[in-house]
Amino acid sequence: MTNPVAARLPNRTMLETIGRRSGAVRRTPFGGYIIGSEFWIVSNPGTSPDYVRNPVADPRVRARYHGR
Repeated sequence: MTNPVAARLPNRTMLETIGRRSGAVRRTPFGGYIIGSEFWIVSNPGTSPDYVRNPVADPRVRARYHGR
């Protein structure tokens, strides 16, 4: 489930992770940018958000950036 407002944005950036405890697929709108050949995720300071901790536990992630 995503934020209802963010779900309506046409070119939002979405991160899909696997829940570290549940194993369920999680989709989260977030800030991200491509710089050169790298994709950077913008998060709050620290590692407390689940969308930061989940990829640490299971690095299989997918990102949708501007519809791709």
